[in-house]
Amino acid sequence: MTLYLSNRLENLADRLAEIVHQPIAAPLQPETIVVQSRGMQRWISMELARRNKIIANAKFPFPNAFLDSVFQILFPDLPEISPFEPDLLTVQIMKALPGLVGLTEFAPLRRYLQDDSNQRKLYQLSDRIAATFDQYMVFRPQMMLDWEKRTERCEPENRWQPMLWREIIGRCGDQHRTRLQRNLLRWLEDRPAAAALLPGRINMFGVSYLPPFHLQAFAAMARVAQVNIFLLNPCREYWADILTTRDIQRITRRYTIGEETEAYYYLERGNPLLASMGTLGRDFLAQVSDTDCEIVDCFAQVEGRNLLTGIQSDILNLVDRGTPAPPGAPETGRYGEQGNIGSADPPDKGRTVRDESIQIHACHSPIREIEVLHDRLLAMFDSQPDLKPRDIIVMTPDIESYAPFIHAVFGTQLDRSSSIPYSIADQSARRSSPAVDAFLQLLSLKGSRLTVSQISALMELPGVKERFGLTQPDLERIAKWVEDVNIRWGRDPDSGSALGLPPMTANTWKQGLQRLLLGVAMPDAQQRLFAGILPYGAIEGQDGQVLGKLLDFLQQVFRLTDILQQPGTPVQWQDRLNEVLERFFRFDESSERDVHYIRRVLENLGRMETIGAYDREVSAEVVAGYLEKSFQRSPHTSGFISGGVTFCAMLPMRSIPFRTVCLVGMNSEAIPRSQRPLGFDLIGLHPRPGDRSRRNDDKYLFLESILSARRTLYISYVGQSAEDNSPIPPSVLVSELIDTICNGFGVGEDNIVVRHPLQAFSPRYFRGDGTVLVSYSRENFEAVRNRRRNIAPAPFFSATLPEPSPASKTLSIEQLCRYFHHPVRYLLQQRLSLRLEETSALEQDSEPFRLDALARHKIGQSLFTQGLSGGDLTDYFHVQNATGRLPQGAVGETAYRERRLEADEYVDRVRSEVQDQPPRHRPVDLQVGEFTLNGVLTDLYRRGRIQCRFARTKARDILSAWIGHLCLGLAADDRCPFRSTLVTADSILQFAPVEQPGAILKELLRIYWKGLQGPLHFFPDLSLEYFRQTVQRERKPAEAMTAIRKKWTGDAWTRGQLDDPYLRICFERSDPLDESFRQLATSVYLPIIRHSSGEVGKRRR
Repeated sequence: MTLYLSNRLENLADRLAEIVHQPIAAPLQPETIVVQSRGMQRWISMELARRNKIIANAKFPFPNAFLDSVFQILFPDLPEISPFEPDLLTVQIMKALPGLVGLTEFAPLRRYLQDDSNQRKLYQLSDRIAATFDQYMVFRPQMMLDWEKRTERCEPENRWQPMLWREIIGRCGDQHRTRLQRNLLRWLEDRPAAAALLPGRINMFGVSYLPPFHLQAFAAMARVAQVNIFLLNPCREYWADILTTRDIQRITRRYTIGEETEAYYYLERGNPLLASMGTLGRDFLAQVSDTDCEIVDCFAQVEGRNLLTGIQSDILNLVDRGTPAPPGAPETGRYGEQGNIGSADPPDKGRTVRDESIQIHACHSPIREIEVLHDRLLAMFDSQPDLKPRDIIVMTPDIESYAPFIHAVFGTQLDRSSSIPYSIADQSARRSSPAVDAFLQLLSLKGSRLTVSQISALMELPGVKERFGLTQPDLERIAKWVEDVNIRWGRDPDSGSALGLPPMTANTWKQGLQRLLLGVAMPDAQQRLFAGILPYGAIEGQDGQVLGKLLDFLQQVFRLTDILQQPGTPVQWQDRLNEVLERFFRFDESSERDVHYIRRVLENLGRMETIGAYDREVSAEVVAGYLEKSFQRSPHTSGFISGGVTFCAMLPMRSIPFRTVCLVGMNSEAIPRSQRPLGFDLIGLHPRPGDRSRRNDDKYLFLESILSARRTLYISYVGQSAEDNSPIPPSVLVSELIDTICNGFGVGEDNIVVRHPLQAFSPRYFRGDGTVLVSYSRENFEAVRNRRRNIAPAPFFSATLPEPSPASKTLSIEQLCRYFHHPVRYLLQQRLSLRLEETSALEQDSEPFRLDALARHKIGQSLFTQGLSGGDLTDYFHVQNATGRLPQGAVGETAYRERRLEADEYVDRVRSEVQDQPPRHRPVDLQVGEFTLNGVLTDLYRRGRIQCRFARTKARDILSAWIGHLCLGLAADDRCPFRSTLVTADSILQFAPVEQPGAILKELLRIYWKGLQGPLHFFPDLSLEYFRQTVQRERKPAEAMTAIRKKWTGDAWTRGQLDDPYLRICFERSDPLDESFRQLATSVYLPIIRHSSGEVGKRRR
């Protein structure tokens, strides 16, 4: 076995290229290169192809996969898939535990498994035990063999573990990994002819660590085959005995009696970063050194004169630049700058010029980290013309949390000069695949309330919407239906019973669908119950097809909830869930790979029964737990070194060299990560040298990242509070690096750490004073420049729109009324197709417990209509209860009774006006100057036009009645006099005949036409209030405007008009309450005041 050591992965790649260039004795045998990550596989394959012009017939297995293939070759009787794989071992434990928990030794497990009706606890516990046993087989092989011989030594609380293991061995045999490794060692020792069966050459590349289990196996294979291990060693000196400053202080405190110093005890400090972060590599080097191997040094001198090369050189040569040599210490070149043997030229000590080879940035939030990173990368591209995006890697401890911010910054650059190609690797299947996320959302329906928001979200899932032929207009129409029929949650009345609630029909999907279907069958029976169901009459024409799509979707949802309630064997669940894919999804080419991945996971689920012989039924919770765990893995290897900037997770064995290495999210709580062992994990309870440690892994990964950077090491972290700007310390690893730089190179921390402003548009980025605070954002630059010039941001409407087409001069009376209800909203919706309302139709997931304002209004209007037509409002309760608007029980009955009494009073007032006459309707087609008004004049009586609205008077009611009154005057109906009355809950307003209705209507149409070209300063409610203040209350205009402004802006307790999204987007940066506002208010409301009797908007007492 030959061990190649180097501080540069490129040197190791050169040696590997030389080796693989020499053909293997068997010409068709593939070259075996063992790696520990797919990223390393991709990098070394590209490097070999670059050096040797081609790479072919090579395989890159992981260590475990390679050993499994060797076991298969040497022991052909082994099953193709081992029953000791973690997933299959899990089901074996699930089979064994129920029969063992009654034993005394299993008392701790028996207590945990109580109240486990759905077996979820059993699965979770078995999964943890299987993972622990899998680690035992690698890190405690002798212990496992002792368990089989019943010679174990365990604490009483852990005696159940060897008993359980022996039960598993009895079920599955003893051909597990530990036994196979021991058999391999004996087999290779006794059979030298095994060389013919093994690969002729075994190369292990880029390995940072291997457990003794694997190292022994490779050392044994080296007796009969050529084994080459290419190991990254950060230091060319002997560094197995170096200690950290804390270790030295601890030893000297413990043993010092007199004046002895650390030199007296021969305590080697070495390089502080190497001593603190190199534990993992140091222990592995010690293990490798104990094997009989030839060592080939391939170390390369670090070239350059900057902080990064100085740090790398000090690590290579074991230099402690920041610690003076203790008295009596030899001049070894390992202290201070004495000797500086073989190191790169250090940067000037005490220099004040900023060295950008190591950049550390403190930001206020993760999104700011990514924004700063984007700008710094652009700066690097400017200063280094040969730097390409593929030369940059960005690693973070939490890629799942940072991925949305990466897309938000790097994926939204409109300026091509600022766009940087990128890819994200290592995301879990659920985060990276919409198909997987949609599939898991469907499985979450087990035990759910089937709320409106949940069902609507399922309908909008990618693949689901296409499968049922739903378009965006269809979804909006369905949302309107669901709101109108008041569906909230629950499939049917039994849904409440399943949750321990009393049966309840109202607000369920069953009741809502019955109303929709009955509305199709009985469109004219909207206010009559049929078999206790109230038809919904707003479905017509092509709406029936949309309703059919909704029914098809809900039928599949209800069928799925039934399936999820039924336990099944793993194979049955595999078939069921494959059917779910077929019934719910329609995938295109872009999602085909994700679908194949889902099917592979489901196939692995079925293997629990076909290979693991687990034919017992399991619940949906167990299946969901298995799938959640499986989909936590990254489904594909794409995204790593794909041509752009590579974003990935900080994972061990990622010591791939890049010109620029960036580490983001280096926060104090993020890294080094700690992993608390399970209470029954014997490795964690009794650790040994060589055991894996998540904390040591992260430390060594950080050290490798420093060594892998060829030009720039970039680090960022959340180092400032977004609330009070107080400093937040970084990870201890970053702090150690800062201390090393400060102590060793005389650089102040302020010259290393760049503290960024809270906002990306801070003027500090655009001072041009040569600081490292730079920004390439044109938008932010324009904002800062305008601010300095006191230039207000451009208004939403910086110019008027062109005139609409002449066809827009033909409109309906209803359109004109809608314009004056909200002129700005009408403009944005009709001319710009801009809708800003926050739709809340599908947001209410709970049944009503009280009457809100909207339900109160709708019930009141229904009661008024029914009462005016002569219906009995006492019996009408059942109709209103069937709408789903009323709370259930006595609360709903009381609310209805109160509203009915108010309606009775209002009906009496209206009857006194209409005198029990039936209303008449008349179509009109009016020519008003260049405009044509058409529509239907409703509510015509012998006494005039009488409009009723069971609500408080609003400006929109007055304007609609006034426009209708003017149209009535132009229509010249002999059977209906030119008088109009508006009867509301708080006032009765009467309009007298107008001498020239056409002239007034023409002025309103002129305002309408002008309002289609830009936002006018007319706001119905505020204009009405202005006239109430100035005309009816005779207040001065200045005093009136003061009150108007309060209503415009609002306060902490009251919403203002400016809170309206349409008004805010147009007038947030301007003051529309000007002379134009007063003139428009006069033009619109002055004729109304002159021709009306009864105080406008005054509440009746």
